[in-house]
Amino acid sequence: MVISDYLSHSYEQGKRVLEKRPSAALKGGGQFLTPPAIARYMAKQLGQIQSGATLLEPAVGSGVLVCAVIERLIAENYPIELWVEAYETDPELCDVARQVLTQTSQRAGQQGVKIHWQVYCEDFI
Repeated sequence: MVISDYLSHSYEQGKRVLEKRPSAALKGGGQFLTPPAIARYMAKQLGQIQSGATLLEPAVGSGVLVCAVIERLIAENYPIELWVEAYETDPELCDVARQVLTQTSQRAGQQGVKIHWQVYCEDFI
């Protein structure tokens, strides 16, 4: 699987989790996933990312935005080390994010992008 596939995979896995829930519950909880195209746009807006930086993601969901950042770093073809601190209150999405980040960070490491990550299944606030 190429890195861009991990971004799409993250989005699809998150959708599978959320599709099982009533729309009223999703709206009430403010749960929605960032579409891959928007996540890529947001990742580009971060400017230059220095090696050793920490990315704080207060509502990781299934990991779409983090995957977009990793995809961008790989595309820049510059060896870098990044720490990711991610939070999510939904236990099912926490599991998805952990799976996705395990796979994505392993692949990124093969491309010279070393990712250290932690997903906390709790409220950031």
